Amino acid sequence: MSQTKKRQTSETSNVVQTDQNKTSDTLDESDQNSTPPQPAQKEVNFFAIFPRYPGAEKGSGGVLRPEFDEATYIWHIEEDLETVASKFEKELLPNQNFQQPKPLKNEGNFRVYEVSNTKGNETKYLHLIHKDSQTSIYLESESYDLKELVKNKTEDRAEFLVMASLSAAIETLKLPYKLKDFNVEDDLDTLVEADKFKRAIFDFTIARKTTADHPISPQELAKSLNEQLQSLEFEPLSPTGDGEYGGGTLYKIKKDRFERYLILTPAKDDKENLITVIILAEDDPRQ
Repeated sequence: MSQTKKRQTSETSNVVQTDQNKTSDTLDESDQNSTPPQPAQKEVNFFAIFPRYPGAEKGSGGVLRPEFDEATYIWHIEEDLETVASKFEKELLPNQNFQQPKPLKNEGNFRVYEVSNTKGNETKYLHLIHKDSQTSIYLESESYDLKELVKNKTEDRAEFLVMASLSAAIETLKLPYKLKDFNVEDDLDTLVEADKFKRAIFDFTIARKTTADHPISPQELAKSLNEQLQSLEFEPLSPTGDGEYGGGTLYKIKKDRFERYLILTPAKDDKENLITVIILAEDDPRQ
């Protein structure tokens, strides 16, 4: 899997168990047809409130590799692809939280839709894959082709899913703390110790930064992120060694055999206000 594909983000923050959430599939069909989509009243997680297909069961149903069954949003049902696609397009979407899905790919037994929330500030990709008598329903932060979904090595897929969960955990903090995307080309030199981050081990695809208008301490940011990660069965987030790199706190992220390093490093905005940037590293940057 390419480095770009590792950034599931989206998708993916803050996975909440499906039986704890009231989902859009409980909406009365006549209400969906007669009422135009309205913005949600409060900030909620994209994956948690995305419509569940009626009668679908958790997992891919053998359509995809077993590792996919650990994904944030994956279901399957014994129905043909056309039936499932039609229900999403005409009944489940749009609703009060999501816009009309935009078809991106239609390849016989495989379809992909782009879906945005009603505010238009968050987008994910709905994949429908049919095999034998089963249709798998998979929501992710990136759009994939069929070959990528079914033919990647198992170990690559396992790492991909953990990265997707990590991305989702960070994205969960984006709305409540008003985090902004970190553009490495424009923002790298704003880091207080920028030269320490000009190495290939750093992954900026899901880097996020705080703003002076919505200040949050690195300690509070770490606490919130730790809560999200533990809800996704990561080990507790804790400082590594002396706990410092590039002027910020260095943490180790671990789940099973998966390891990454996270730095909450200081930077300055264009008005010289001190802010914090979340940056990932593939290896311990002190080595």
